[in-house]
Amino acid sequence: MTELIKNILNTMCCSCNPFWDTSSPYITINAREYKIQRLLNENTLSFAYMVEYQNPINQSRLTEDPNLNKLALKQLICPFGNINSVSSALKEIENYKSFNSQYIIKCVDSQVVQTEDGSKMVLMLFPFYQKGSLQDLINYNLLDGVNQFTEPEIIRLMVGICKGLLCLHDPTTREDMGNLSNGMDSVSMTMSEDAASLLDNTPLEMNFLTSQNNKLDSFIHLNIKPATILLTDENEPIISDLGSCLRSEREIKTDLDLTNLKQWVTNHCNLFYMAPEIINLKKNSTIDCSVDIWSLGCLLYSLMFGISPFDREEQINGLPLRHNICKGIFSIPDSKTYSQKLIAIIKSCLQVDSIMRPTASELLTQLQDIPK
Repeated sequence: MTELIKNILNTMCCSCNPFWDTSSPYITINAREYKIQRLLNENTLSFAYMVEYQNPINQSRLTEDPNLNKLALKQLICPFGNINSVSSALKEIENYKSFNSQYIIKCVDSQVVQTEDGSKMVLMLFPFYQKGSLQDLINYNLLDGVNQFTEPEIIRLMVGICKGLLCLHDPTTREDMGNLSNGMDSVSMTMSEDAASLLDNTPLEMNFLTSQNNKLDSFIHLNIKPATILLTDENEPIISDLGSCLRSEREIKTDLDLTNLKQWVTNHCNLFYMAPEIINLKKNSTIDCSVDIWSLGCLLYSLMFGISPFDREEQINGLPLRHNICKGIFSIPDSKTYSQKLIAIIKSCLQVDSIMRPTASELLTQLQDIPK
């Protein structure tokens, strides 16, 4: 088992030192040099930077795609001995390899290294979308005092998001993976003995670490919200942050299953967009793709009214947010801007009984049937 895990890791790890000296603005990842332009975001053990591609040490196809000159670099720190953080980071890398859709973000390169203090550093490079996320656009509109979005704009955005979500949920809809190179060469394939020794006799979840059957799996995103939907220069939506993804369906059979999933939800999910069954996780239950449909209903509401439905309801009636979500208590503001068909889609997504929610495919059909 340990040897198999090491072999999987060997396909994405490199023993060279890619992290940068704080006195230098340059970083080298898999023999390619990047200049760090600015910090985009930071959390306790993760950082995001905008970087610019420099002349490569080894020539690669990256230079043929000028759109990849500026990238977003995600840096995850995995403390020494914390194998869960390592497996989670590797799982995220594998998730990006599973999809070839214009509506799902691509990881253009990645590298895992052992640092001098014994911890691991996981680096991932993505296209940089200068327009930011839907949340950025919602915030801008609110500050500017303009109407959020027109109905045709919302329908176009939602159609793109549904197409991306359908790719996650339904493996039969995925495009051919044969050309999934993203303009990058293969990742280096070596790993230091020190890095490998960290994995000895460690029980890692193999379904997190191998993409051998990913093309046949359904995935739950688990964190659909305006902040995880990026926008291209043409205002096309891109689903990002596949670090939250779980293989569906996730059955909760034991106390350990329940504890692990609760911890995963705490680390990866946003309460304002969280389905009732995620808030009230129970043994002998199953989490499936319908949780993303609930989140999509909340996202649609936010596009229309600038706030998540249950956050708004808490502000109006004073009842706790969790209570409103679990009871499905929300209201639609008076508005003549949007059609009843679009409002009906919100209501169909925000059904407390998950069986009553439409699928991504059904939602896509409903959206495309709304008169333009």
